Amino acid sequence: MAGLFHDLKLAEGFFTHILIDEASQMLECEALLALSLAGPNTRVALAGDHMQMGPQLFSVDDHRRSDCTLLTRLFHYYQGQKCDAAQKSRIIFSQNYRSTKEIVDFVSTHFYVGKNDVIEASGNVPAPPNDHALRFHHVRGECHLDTLAVILTAVQTRDSLKESNLPGLPLFNDARVLNTAMTRAQSQVTVVGDAAALCCFGKCSRFWQSFINHCISNNSVEPHHYTKGFFEQDVEETARFQRVEDVDESNIICDSVLRELRDEYEQMKTEYSSDEESLDYKVNFTHQRLGKSLKVSNDRENLMELCEKQPEFFKKGKFVKESYDRGYVVPFHKPTKHINIQGKSKMGKAFTGDEVVINTIVKQSVSVVGIIKENQAARQLVCFLEEEDHSKRRPATSGKFVRRVMTPFNKSATKITILLLKDRRNFLPIWEQTSGSWTIKRSCHVNAVRNEVFLVQVIGWKEGCYHPLGKITDVYPKRGPFNDQLWLLKEEFEVKDSTLETYEDLSDKDEYSAKRQNITNAITFTVDPEGAKDLDDAISIRDIGNHYELGIHITDVASYVSPGDELDRSAEERGSTHYLGEEPIHMFPKKLSTHRFSLLPHQDRRAVSLMFKVEKETHRILEDPKLQLSTIRSQMQFTYEQAEDVITQRYREPPTFSTVEDCVTVGYHFAKAQRKLRLGNEWVYYQCDDDRLPGRRKAHQMIEEISVLFNSYAAKYLWDYNHTRYYTPLRCQSSPDSERLETFKEKCGELIPLSFSVQQRVNPEEVTLPNPKSTEHFPILEAVWNDIQSALRENDTDKLVDIVAADDIHPMLQPLIYEFQRCCSKAYFIRSNSSPEARLGHYSLRLNPYTQASSPIRRYIDLVLQRLLHSFICNVGHQYSRTEITDLCHQLDPNAKKAKQLEQKAQQVFYAVSTKQQSAPKLAFVVSADLEEECFKVSFPFNRNIFPLSLSVILRELQLEDQPIFSPEENTLTLKWKKRIYAANEMLIHQELSRMSDRGQRIEIPLTVWTAVIEAVQTENFDQAKSLLMNANPQKPDRVVVPKASSPPPFQHYADILLQLLPGDTIQVQMTSEEKRGSDMPVIQLVHIKPKFEICVQHVHNPISCYTHYANGPTKTHYNDTKQYIQIWKPMCKMESAANAVEDSDSIIIENLEVNFTQQYKEILTGKFFLHEKWIRDWVIECYLDQCLLCIRKRGLKFAIPLQHSALVDPKEFTWVAHGVTTKEEKKKTGIEVEFNISHLPMESIPECVYLKNTLYTVEIIPKLLPDM
Repeated sequence: MAGLFHDLKLAEGFFTHILIDEASQMLECEALLALSLAGPNTRVALAGDHMQMGPQLFSVDDHRRSDCTLLTRLFHYYQGQKCDAAQKSRIIFSQNYRSTKEIVDFVSTHFYVGKNDVIEASGNVPAPPNDHALRFHHVRGECHLDTLAVILTAVQTRDSLKESNLPGLPLFNDARVLNTAMTRAQSQVTVVGDAAALCCFGKCSRFWQSFINHCISNNSVEPHHYTKGFFEQDVEETARFQRVEDVDESNIICDSVLRELRDEYEQMKTEYSSDEESLDYKVNFTHQRLGKSLKVSNDRENLMELCEKQPEFFKKGKFVKESYDRGYVVPFHKPTKHINIQGKSKMGKAFTGDEVVINTIVKQSVSVVGIIKENQAARQLVCFLEEEDHSKRRPATSGKFVRRVMTPFNKSATKITILLLKDRRNFLPIWEQTSGSWTIKRSCHVNAVRNEVFLVQVIGWKEGCYHPLGKITDVYPKRGPFNDQLWLLKEEFEVKDSTLETYEDLSDKDEYSAKRQNITNAITFTVDPEGAKDLDDAISIRDIGNHYELGIHITDVASYVSPGDELDRSAEERGSTHYLGEEPIHMFPKKLSTHRFSLLPHQDRRAVSLMFKVEKETHRILEDPKLQLSTIRSQMQFTYEQAEDVITQRYREPPTFSTVEDCVTVGYHFAKAQRKLRLGNEWVYYQCDDDRLPGRRKAHQMIEEISVLFNSYAAKYLWDYNHTRYYTPLRCQSSPDSERLETFKEKCGELIPLSFSVQQRVNPEEVTLPNPKSTEHFPILEAVWNDIQSALRENDTDKLVDIVAADDIHPMLQPLIYEFQRCCSKAYFIRSNSSPEARLGHYSLRLNPYTQASSPIRRYIDLVLQRLLHSFICNVGHQYSRTEITDLCHQLDPNAKKAKQLEQKAQQVFYAVSTKQQSAPKLAFVVSADLEEECFKVSFPFNRNIFPLSLSVILRELQLEDQPIFSPEENTLTLKWKKRIYAANEMLIHQELSRMSDRGQRIEIPLTVWTAVIEAVQTENFDQAKSLLMNANPQKPDRVVVPKASSPPPFQHYADILLQLLPGDTIQVQMTSEEKRGSDMPVIQLVHIKPKFEICVQHVHNPISCYTHYANGPTKTHYNDTKQYIQIWKPMCKMESAANAVEDSDSIIIENLEVNFTQQYKEILTGKFFLHEKWIRDWVIECYLDQCLLCIRKRGLKFAIPLQHSALVDPKEFTWVAHGVTTKEEKKKTGIEVEFNISHLPMESIPECVYLKNTLYTVEIIPKLLPDM
């Protein structure tokens, strides 16, 4: 308002009085603007409470932030002056007319006493009827109040406070905020929070103790059992963690510098993250029989003595850390057993591989007592440097060092503290060991190696300290040694290179040779991915008259590898083969996996075989199959693509058995018949992924069903066999929770009949096909419809059925699949007959029982199953106990989960790296749109290997004009933009935008036709389905058509753009990469709203990375000179300037603007564009064009290189994006020429058209609201 008065150019002294209200919350610069309106005779009054909330400043320390308002400074200035004018200019009002007496008395006592200005309650505000004005509700976690009006919510627990920034939590740290909040109330203040957390953290802890004691004394605390004694005990327990670390003399470092590091480290305060776990690892136990107390330490002799004297309580073993707060110990006396340890403090200072002593007195609270022998290899960790939070106050220390934290890539490992010299805090010392002593070999500036990877050696871990102390011994580039792109992933997921790569001691002796049958004369083949060498399954077909014999053969690894030998232990430790790139990390030595064990063509190989007798005409199994040991010889190794072509060419002809190609087709028919028997009407549905695209996956379907069949019979035979009935690892999955399923049916009931995958899962008798209205349509992607037409032309019925029944690729069904998957339970391993859960079977596969036994080269559990199958086939015992199998099953689920996460992340990394060379446009399916989550979620069903979960598009990053509107009745989310969009040519851009469709490339067919197609497919009336689809008469979705006006429309600055989203819609996005924990990960870059309007969410999400860089230096209380001040503050100002400019979203978009780029140096791209004077005038461009941010986009570009993981439905053109900052504006005769530098290129390769003259771009100009300095 004061600025507006200035613009009026009023006469000096125009105002006789100027009143500034709430001056305690005003920045000085804001106050000065109003004061500049005063003349010599103007009376100025600043009104406000200096003890209440003030503005937050970042240029001073936390405790000084609220003291820098003009009101506060004047108040204290007048207090110190003795003249009458000063005393009369300081007027204190001590009556409160707003709040009831109890509130005023409490506030006065705790915020104003001692300052001679006690507040009085003068408003006669009544207290709450039958209640107290001050109430406290103790919650330890989430708040579940229903009807109370909560004035102050302080729901931070003692756990969350360990990770929170206390200066950013004003209710814990700023008394002025508390004063302000409490005095807003009239009759009641209710506080909800964790009492112990409030009283043990932050500067306001004493106030909170008084408040809670006041409420307890007045009996106004909930729950009622929270008495004074309970409160004091709770606070005392939590306060234990606020202690200074003790000195630990057990580790002596010879080097003087490292000794000083250790001494400084012992003086630093500890940060804790758990309120329930003490980090004092010295344990006292009272041995009842000896009648004395025994104190336990980490002394080896004492630990060994404990184990000898009390073996029932104290045990030795090897420690394995599974996560930061979970691990287990393998006891030496029983190496097949795992003793679980839960809690960080219970694991003590142990690292994986340490030999430890554990206390098992309380079985539910097993803990590590001490370490007998350290595993030094585990104390050398690959880490990244954790960024400092400069908003946190540094711990006070008078020593020579400051602390930094190194975070291991291995998520189960503890963080490590390193210490840096205070006067060289920006330099990281790199240590080396020579002649038994450590010296600094070099130092690296933090900025130079900020994004590198460090090798850190742990040098000690003292009692009571949360993190160990370490030193950096090496620095690696992110690609790692030997240019291995995946080495960081291996480090993160603890994948070690095998030590048995040169294993040569494997014997060819076959103890089961007498029982092994030779079937090398049968036509046998394998089908695997291209380039595969570890071939573990094969199929044989043999014509025997009226029927044929089909064999499923699994390579007999168990006949080579004995339980407990070196090869077996190595395989068990690895758990599975990892497929991370072109070269797998094999579970067994590579030579064994790809040669001796592999079912290579024209080589005799041992196998465990399941032999079926099958009727030729119906492919029905005639009798129970026989499980046997065999010798086989494969005639042909097919790739999936080769087998697909063979099946597609031959499957419509009567089966023959003459050639291996004939037998591949027979195998397909057999698998298809078994799938129908297993799944009923659901047999037509297969889930999509990157390798199995609808219409081109007959070979995949064959091999998948063959493997499932082998596994199910293996489980059945072992379940029924006496020797293995209680020893078989089973793969189980329970059915969905009934309540979740009912909720799902209420939410998605209308779509269930349209789904092949879900329809049969939710009481099929309840499901009836809908009677749709004639106006309703079913959307199909144009590329998918083209595939359907192709299948019709080729008369490829199985391809047609596969595409029609692929729910994943139909947009309308995506929300249904998404919600149903959320209902489903996770599969798990469990020992057979060990509990009721072991008898549930596998819900998704519809099999009971079920196991995994078809891949012994690649999965250790399959090798164990194969040994049990040997026991069944040869009728002999096996070497496993029930406990061993139970423990193995417990290991399998987390190991399998980790292996799956590793392979998925590896694919994501490779995909993200590829987007650096070529941005990747994709078609996304909207699966949910809900305001509560402040986002809408999209999935990519054609790329489930890369995107197994849905991605969120955050609504605030779309820069909407107004709040989104959600309609529960129509389940739609309406998004609205109001953007300044102009065109540098004659195109009427606003009219163009209104005409464009935002539905993407799809067609619609009547829903009546589609439901009829579903019914025809389910009844296998495929001719009827074909006829319906050939006569479907597909239509393009209606486009918004704006009638052409007879005269040009009036000029408009703003374009109103609407987008209605509902689950099942499609939307085009473009992917790029973003670094997360040292790895490139795929993220959404562009969201295309219209063909000529998109939002760059990349620069909205991370404006600092796109337009500047992060500030590295912390602020100081005192600066040596202005140069140092600018050096520290200029990067921060640039960050704030960029963030504020983007957040304001007041950008100007110019279409078809000519931009000329120049490559100045190898890594520097500059450019310029020209704005005509008429444009500047007509478009009202009033910003400083030399202080703007730019997002420059070029649409419609063809791919320069083949795009990896591009699906059939994905767009065939991409948009090139560059982010820049303007540097100069030069006025010419006809306009202004603007020069700029490119600050960020998401694509490393630059398209050739960028360097061509007269190339037109979309340029988004983002004016800066604040100068850089």
